[in-house]
Amino acid sequence: AVVSTQSTGSISSCRMKFLLKLLILVVYSLVQLIVVQPTKALFQLPWESVWEDCTKHVRIQVMKRAAMFSEQLGICPFYKFIRLLYTISLLNSPSPRIRHLQSGEVEIHTPDQRPPNPTKTDQSVYVVVHGGGFIYGSPGTVCHFCRVLAESTGTTVLALKYPLAPENPFPAPLISVIRSLRDFRSQYGPIRLVGVSAGANLALASALYLAQTGQGDVVESMVLVGGPYSSSMEGWTWGRYRNGPKLTREMLEQYWKLYLARDQTRDQ
Repeated sequence: AVVSTQSTGSISSCRMKFLLKLLILVVYSLVQLIVVQPTKALFQLPWESVWEDCTKHVRIQVMKRAAMFSEQLGICPFYKFIRLLYTISLLNSPSPRIRHLQSGEVEIHTPDQRPPNPTKTDQSVYVVVHGGGFIYGSPGTVCHFCRVLAESTGTTVLALKYPLAPENPFPAPLISVIRSLRDFRSQYGPIRLVGVSAGANLALASALYLAQTGQGDVVESMVLVGGPYSSSMEGWTWGRYRNGPKLTREMLEQYWKLYLARDQTRDQ
């Protein structure tokens, strides 16, 4: 009876924490929609304002913690909750040009002084592979990054879309990225490849595969930002930063589990 009472109390406590975090997120989203975004437009403030910089970390933490609680309480699978909150966060994002290619969908970002449709006569384009732990995200994740990159380099930037786990586990996202890079190479010339977070994993794996199969001319250069390159989770950093500050070990284990789908794919 004592164990049952403690268990019930623990579940109630978890639900209260979950509801509190969800309430914080809802309030934050409403403030963004009703107050912050109109204020930015009125005073013509930059997209990445001081408010955004100060609250971004808190917002990410609340989103991911709430997602973990939702799965633990049987309310909603972890990845679906993450996707829902992510979609809400992009409600006020600008809409770039979108092109549908045979290999998939791509968002095109060009500097103001360049034409909207890159051709082979242009200098090499940048191709950005977004992050999201393999389970969520879209080109919208790196929209601001792509716009800044396009303006600062005077070069066209393509943000590609790839299928997400767990509906499309390994190797589906990797195959999709490889096919897209081949298409981009035939249309625009050598690629300057940029991968962010999980996208860095896919970018590196794609470049290695292309190089090993005699297609090394597809990728001209590469920039990898904060990528996870091993699912073993060994090393001192995994122990020291297992509780954050941004990602926890528990969250990363969820990402790898959903992406790899089966344990035997870990060593491939």
